[in-house]
Amino acid sequence: MSFTVAFSEVQGWPKLIRYTPDVIEFERKLRCAWASVDTLANELVAVANYVYPYNNSGAVLESVAYEPMAGAKASYTGDTTKASYEQAIVTARYSTGGPRHDNSHFYMERLVPFLEFEAVPAGGLYWSDGRAITIQHIPHPHVGMNYMLTYFRWPIGAGLPAAWFTAAGCLNSGTMATKVMGYTFPAETVLYRGVTTTMSLSSSGAIEFRADLTFTFSPRIGPGGSPLGWNAQWDAKRGGYYLVQNSAGTTVKQFANASFSF
Repeated sequence: MSFTVAFSEVQGWPKLIRYTPDVIEFERKLRCAWASVDTLANELVAVANYVYPYNNSGAVLESVAYEPMAGAKASYTGDTTKASYEQAIVTARYSTGGPRHDNSHFYMERLVPFLEFEAVPAGGLYWSDGRAITIQHIPHPHVGMNYMLTYFRWPIGAGLPAAWFTAAGCLNSGTMATKVMGYTFPAETVLYRGVTTTMSLSSSGAIEFRADLTFTFSPRIGPGGSPLGWNAQWDAKRGGYYLVQNSAGTTVKQFANASFSF
């Protein structure tokens, strides 16, 4: 738990408000200074705080609402029309179901193998009886995997990582690992294709967030047995993947690198 706002549980709470074979729901009422109520609401939905703290049910925060403490008198300062109070009551509801919980997953990973073909020059190739192949191009297969990482929660008020948007089209500068599936990808073998993000907040305070990040892994194994990655091209004459060079003998890489810490 990580809070910057002082608060206390109201007497009589927390409460178990629903228990079924499929869903468990809890309710907390918290008292804090009115001046801090928006900060507390934002901190409750943050990644470090949204899990129900009093048991291991797996319930997570589904909604937050607040109101002045009963009997409080409003005060106004300056020209503002927004009332101010001394104390606020924050109602936080937690559930093991619902859109924010999303089957209790914070994120989801998917790995989908693929096979695609590239037309490569057929020059210098022959049939088994010695005749030269006269067609201009032949298909060469590329194998790899599409890796999708989906987040279902993100703290309100916390900006999305800039790299989600600026690193699209770049390769991993170092070794990259999946979060839970146990795969590790060598440097420059993963192309980050970009992200699609959506977030909504309903009138009841329910939060829905989703971010889909897409990567494509292409090892392109070189003649030495090591993966060369996306910058390598298929050389039909030598029958393998090689990095290309310019006239000065300097390796030319088509993709920029970026640090992937998603």
